[in-house]
Amino acid sequence: MLFRSVLTMKQTLENNDPTQIVVDSAGKFLYAANTAFKGVLSYKIDQTDGTLANPTNVPAGEDPGALAIVKLQ
Repeated sequence: MLFRSVLTMKQTLENNDPTQIVVDSAGKFLYAANTAFKGVLSYKIDQTDGTLANPTNVPAGEDPGALAIVKLQ
C-alpha cells in the first residue's frame, strides 16, 4: 500500500541550528539536537494545526550528535 502526503511549512525556528531532527512515532513531539544550546530541544506538536510549542532544552553535553527514538519493552 502506498501512502502519499504533502508537507506544508507552518513556521521556522529562529536562532536555532539543529543538526538532527526526529519526530516520535505518535507525532506528538519533535526533538532537535542543537550544538548552540549544547542540548536537545523538545517541541510539543499541536495535533490540530501542526505548529510547534516553545521548546524545552535538555542539556546533552558539548556536542549533541545523532538522535534516535527507541521503544523500550
